[in-house]
Amino acid sequence: MPASLVPVRRADSGFGPVPSVYWFVIEISLAIAIIGLAIGLALSNYAIASFKARLTEAFTMMGKPRIIFAESYALTGGWDAVEAGADSVAAGVVTLDSALSLDAAEKEIRRRGGTLDESARRTRVMRLGSSVVVLAQYPEWPGTGVLSFRPAVPDVDAPFTVMLHCGPGSGLRGWVAAPERVASNLPASHLPWMCRGDRRG
Repeated sequence: MPASLVPVRRADSGFGPVPSVYWFVIEISLAIAIIGLAIGLALSNYAIASFKARLTEAFTMMGKPRIIFAESYALTGGWDAVEAGADSVAAGVVTLDSALSLDAAEKEIRRRGGTLDESARRTRVMRLGSSVVVLAQYPEWPGTGVLSFRPAVPDVDAPFTVMLHCGPGSGLRGWVAAPERVASNLPASHLPWMCRGDRRG
């Protein structure tokens, strides 16, 4: 190939030609900056993803309380028998401080008449009255997230299933939910999709 057709990599920076070694340094620094940006984005989403993985673990542990609520409703026809087991201290809606440790939050719910159904290293599933309470430890700070579920049955003469409802509002259209006993304290970024807003349709 003639020398006149061979591409030559030259640039004039205003201070004279830039040697090829400097081009290599510029390209490497751009590549490192892009990789650093990608790692930063991945780490910011990792904390939320790991917290939602803990909630998914808690969802698998909520089978026992759901069966207890279904049996109680089938035998009594209402939530009164479930509510009778709660202490009178918990007559209203309980609000737990998110700064409490996981063990302290568990003790507070036990003090109010709650029972522990399932437990994992950083997740607890408890019952207080007609509420299923998921306690999960935040990965970003030493606090405890509280997500409250309450049972709901179809609004028909002979309900045949029990659904656990979370989030604000009185429940889905066509479903009768038990009263709320424990308030959730999770920020919107940590809530599962089904608990974000009123889904009554």
